[in-house]
Amino acid sequence: ELDTRCREQRDYPNAEFVRDGDLPISRDFHSAIIEDALGSSAGHFWDCTEAAQFLFGDSIATNMMMVGYAFQLGWLPVSEEAIMRAIELNGAAVSLNQRSFFWGRVAAHDAEAFRSPFVPSASRPTQFQLESFVSEREVDLKLYQNEAYAKRYSNLVDTVGETERRVLGETGPLTEAIARNYFKVLAYKDEYEVARLYTDGAFDASLLQSFDGVGAKT
Repeated sequence: ELDTRCREQRDYPNAEFVRDGDLPISRDFHSAIIEDALGSSAGHFWDCTEAAQFLFGDSIATNMMMVGYAFQLGWLPVSEEAIMRAIELNGAAVSLNQRSFFWGRVAAHDAEAFRSPFVPSASRPTQFQLESFVSEREVDLKLYQNEAYAKRYSNLVDTVGETERRVLGETGPLTEAIARNYFKVLAYKDEYEVARLYTDGAFDASLLQSFDGVGAKT
């Protein structure tokens, strides 16, 4: 059955996505599709987005890391100098893109050593990272609604964190999950919130920082 569905999604991916609400989207399923087309030894699978988030705090680095990965494996018929020059000429986030390219090459050269920092552990995030994460989202929730609403968020995170420390001796994945996902529940992005975010100036500032040329318009 898996082989049949792999072939169907490979041949008609958009149609299958629309027709089948239970269509598997797991890594194993899509890896099987790729290996079915390329051969079991030709594919390379790596969570580049997680690596980009860890190293640079921004998934936008994913694309150039993948370029570096492909270059290191000899799949790109261009020189490193040409790629570096193209990044410079493009003029957008030059340093970030060059460093992303480098780390993509590192991943292709020694994948296991590179992956090790991204293995989930009970001690991640550290208490300092957790506090910083929660504090930033408290600020967001105050702007979203008010201070009492923000305290509602941090109080639940604190309660879960205290319970987890009592059981495990430190905060772990449960506290992290609450910190990340309870914020998403509280900061629901309806049309009013989207409008507020687009008009508070931060979006324009981020565009102007990321791109040269014509000023951002919202």
